[in-house]
Amino acid sequence: MDVVGIAQLVEHLVVVQGVAGSSPVTHPTETLATCGMMAVMNSLTSTPNPPWTSYVAIGDSITEGLADALPDGRMRGWADRLAQHLADRRGEPVRYANLAIRGRLLGQIIDEQLEPALALRPDLVSLWGGGNDMLRPGADPDALATKLEEAVARLRGEGIDVLLGIQVDCKDSPLSG
Repeated sequence: MDVVGIAQLVEHLVVVQGVAGSSPVTHPTETLATCGMMAVMNSLTSTPNPPWTSYVAIGDSITEGLADALPDGRMRGWADRLAQHLADRRGEPVRYANLAIRGRLLGQIIDEQLEPALALRPDLVSLWGGGNDMLRPGADPDALATKLEEAVARLRGEGIDVLLGIQVDCKDSPLSG
């Protein structure tokens, strides 16, 4: 699987790796996901007409937008913001669905959300998951990577561009034992 940088977002696969402390939080309710996705949105700014007319987000609470409140208290996560940004850059509506559900493990995300996402026939799918898995004792980052690769291969096999958000490999972290 080839992985390209955020600056090359218009290519087929982009990996955004969430690393604690790597992005400054500019608003008290801004999540790490939103911070990381700002780089993606900034990259899109240099693309006058993004190619995607339809976008589906799958994942867990990070993608759902949990605890990602606007100053007025309404929830609006990074995926919603990315969809709006795509529409703004295109100058026309973008079909968008956010199928993410909080608390899901990576296997659940793939088992429950991948087929419905494929059925919507999007040009772009974001898949962000694995964080809930990594919080569990004995988490296997290699097994998670295999699941992600299989899901990405399935999406790419359908000609869908993929925005992949991954968690850090914290195998040696005191939190994961």
